[in-house]
Amino acid sequence: MCRLPIRGYVPASCETDHLHRLGRHSIMKSVLALTSIAALLGRAIACGGDDDGCYGPIDKVEHVRLVKRIQPGAPDAPYGPKGPLEWGQINFMHTTDTHGWLAGHLKEENYGADWGDFATFTRRMRQKADNR
Repeated sequence: MCRLPIRGYVPASCETDHLHRLGRHSIMKSVLALTSIAALLGRAIACGGDDDGCYGPIDKVEHVRLVKRIQPGAPDAPYGPKGPLEWGQINFMHTTDTHGWLAGHLKEENYGADWGDFATFTRRMRQKADNR
């Protein structure tokens, strides 16, 4: 490791060490740039194609929801909870691939919730947990 120069004098070993560190820095920047470009190109190539995008066919059929969602006049669920939730010492709120699962169940009335419904449910469950 080099010391700071005294009165403008920089030893030759310090210049080489500084150039070596600059070389490593530029190599790391180049590797990072190439990795980023490769990741973007990989996605573009994988999602490219004439008829399909990354999320399915571009000319998809629009599904009409039979149950309104978070709009002001949205109807309630057709029935209430099956029973009270059991509380333990530790409770988890877990979600899965709801978008993929719901896409196959659009006509079922009880599966018409959206993100706002989930956020409201989460807030209410946290309040219940705090009250315990």
